Amino acid sequence: MPNRARARSLLVRLAVVTALAGTPLAAAWPSAAVSLPPPLGACSGPQCPGTYPPPHNGDFVGRDASINVFVGGDYTVQGRAAEVEGQVVTLGGLSIAKNGGGAFNMSVVGVGSRVVPPDGTDFVTVGKGVSVAGGNTLYLGGSDSKTTAWGNLRYGTTATGTISIAPTGKAIQDSGAGAKYADLLPVIERFSHSMARQSATGTVTASSGAVTFKGDGTSKRQVFNVPGDLGGPTTQVGLAFTGIPAGATVIVNMLSNTPTINTYTGTGLPGDQLTQLRPKLMWNFPTATTVRLTGGAQFQGSMMAGNPAGTTTISTPGMNGRVYLAGNLVQEGSGGYELHSYPFDGDLPDDEPPVVHGRISVTKKASDTGRPLPGAVFQLWRESNGQAGLQTGGATPDTAVGGACTTGADGECRVADLSLGSYYWQETKAPNGYELPRPNVSGPHELTAENAERGVAVTVEDAPIPPVHGGIYVHKTDETTHRPLSGVVFELWRETNGRPGLQTSGPGPDTKTGPACATNGTGRCDFDRLDLGTYYVREVAVPEGYVLPGNPVSGPYVLTAENAPKGIELRLTNKRGEPDKGKGKGKGGPRH
Repeated sequence: MPNRARARSLLVRLAVVTALAGTPLAAAWPSAAVSLPPPLGACSGPQCPGTYPPPHNGDFVGRDASINVFVGGDYTVQGRAAEVEGQVVTLGGLSIAKNGGGAFNMSVVGVGSRVVPPDGTDFVTVGKGVSVAGGNTLYLGGSDSKTTAWGNLRYGTTATGTISIAPTGKAIQDSGAGAKYADLLPVIERFSHSMARQSATGTVTASSGAVTFKGDGTSKRQVFNVPGDLGGPTTQVGLAFTGIPAGATVIVNMLSNTPTINTYTGTGLPGDQLTQLRPKLMWNFPTATTVRLTGGAQFQGSMMAGNPAGTTTISTPGMNGRVYLAGNLVQEGSGGYELHSYPFDGDLPDDEPPVVHGRISVTKKASDTGRPLPGAVFQLWRESNGQAGLQTGGATPDTAVGGACTTGADGECRVADLSLGSYYWQETKAPNGYELPRPNVSGPHELTAENAERGVAVTVEDAPIPPVHGGIYVHKTDETTHRPLSGVVFELWRETNGRPGLQTSGPGPDTKTGPACATNGTGRCDFDRLDLGTYYVREVAVPEGYVLPGNPVSGPYVLTAENAPKGIELRLTNKRGEPDKGKGKGKGGPRH
């Protein structure tokens, strides 16, 4: 694009920036200036360097126990991104799938500040799983000409693909890997939103392909509010700051929901203005759903993004500063693009009102009796992806809160100390003897400032599993003619005493089930609506001209869940003979 056209495009894009640069996002609140709490912000530990050199490939210059990159969602590496330096924490998953494959170095890099995490610590923590695509290799740890840096990869679920860890580091599967750092997510949200509420102390103007941030020359905290982009998808701009007192913290609030910064400014070399500002320069994206940092620079300064549903894409040759995101990170680029470890030493506003927390409980009851049910398993989810309803999978699921909870004798699961927001209860397993409801999700349940003190109580019901019944169906025929035989009387007995065979008397007999049954004109006698179990059929009377079998008991017949729908069909015969009031004897017997 010709320079004149580029400048005109830039001026149009930033016209609203100039108009609104002195207007706060909201009324200014009184705010204290505080440093980010460890392990965020400044370098920590006994081996922090006195000064940070520009990116280089020499010996290690120190050790830093603070987090350099924090991702509240998922961390994805693609394109030809090469490295990320310092301690890395992602509460979601880590996916490395570079175009054409290749190496991806983590925590210890070839070129950077060469300030690495302390030996033996967790260099990389992943709350969920690690996935390294075919042809890619994750390298963790390394050495310089004098020393070796070694640390661990700690992950929550699974680790697949090629992972190379420098001795004596380890890959450690730990289902609670992310829990140690979960409390940092609301901290990042809080500081990001606090910065966005500050009144601007300076103005932002664009001219001839450059953007100038002009401070007031006195304030210890210089704040610039930018409603639009800095540059565009194909337009790189220069960045310059004036009127910034020595030692002041500089905050640039990018207030668009889809901001882009595309710049050629930044080298990291001594004497460069942004190199001097870098330790106290913070780029803030409080509400953005998509953030894009690109251009040809060694980008200077730290960044913070406060939207848990947001995704930040970094595709600059170098990112020199902390990266603290409540949402997702995509690191990409067309060359050996890198994130370098440089601390943030500035003071930020902390004007958040007292954080209100509350609790949400669910009580499981039986739909037929109203009694509390133990043994139901629930998972609590926080609405975090901006989509209606609960999403537990896919690219952007909602956020699981803690682990699964099993109801006790009182039928209750409870989760306390929750931040305000929308939540869902998902029942993943019903108690024994009860059906999982369809749908098995309740909500959204709103935890608000008004109801937080008493909490939100939810009652859900499970219906008992309908009992499975079956039948035993007797077909009685004449042994010789095979014609149906009516008037044969049978008893049904259930096996209940645990002894083989049927016992109808004496101590502990089996149990007679229902009334006796006489075969009808088709020779059929049906025993219906039977519970699952083991049964015997006992023939007790025959019509005139027939005799009872020598063994009037047949069985055992086992009625199971599998055969209950069809039932058990019995085909029995009788011989003719001299009746003896229904108690005649003969050699005929049950045949089935």
